Amino acid sequence: MFYIDDIAPKHPEVFEVFEYRMIHHLPQLDPVLTAFIAALKRMWDIYDMESARTIFGACVQFVTISCMEPNIPRIEHAPHCSSKFPWFIRQRSGLGLAFACFTFPKRLQIPHMTYLQVLPDMDFILCAINDLFSFYKEEMDGEDFNFVHLRARAENKSPMQVVADMSSELQDAHCTVHAALGSFPQALKCWANVERGFVVSHLAQGRYRLGELGVHL
Repeated sequence: MFYIDDIAPKHPEVFEVFEYRMIHHLPQLDPVLTAFIAALKRMWDIYDMESARTIFGACVQFVTISCMEPNIPRIEHAPHCSSKFPWFIRQRSGLGLAFACFTFPKRLQIPHMTYLQVLPDMDFILCAINDLFSFYKEEMDGEDFNFVHLRARAENKSPMQVVADMSSELQDAHCTVHAALGSFPQALKCWANVERGFVVSHLAQGRYRLGELGVHL
């Protein structure tokens, strides 16, 4: 995913034909994409059918949006930008749905319908954690092409107000998921471990420069 994220904007012509070549059984133009398809096929061995299909769809959309992103700076300054546009982009680039489904391999025998109703909240939680923990680093690096800034421009708010809004929305989503899974202890335990692990992984990585804010494990 890191490779696709880095290379697709630079060489979109290779990745723009990914889906076409896949469904027509043509060789991919990058060997990484060939390996990517092989990995996606294995999802049906590890996850139940519904989760495997969700993961597959999210990963294909990730390739699609990675090719589109170089053009987004021009789109976002259109006179009538939808307030939902930033999340449309983020949901596809964040892979939150895929990572949420990774939580529940079929060996755990947790039915997909157990957590289906809160998959949108799980998706938002995983994307928002990354956005909030990376915000300081990106501000220090002068980056303004990210979800926080896109949403700020779309909603005519300051980036810090969007951060505050997202923090509140993140707490709401957390409570929603935990309440919905309250009757399914195993599913809740698995998800809570993922939430904690996602936070810890961000705190442990020096690349986010959170130590400069006095934030440590």
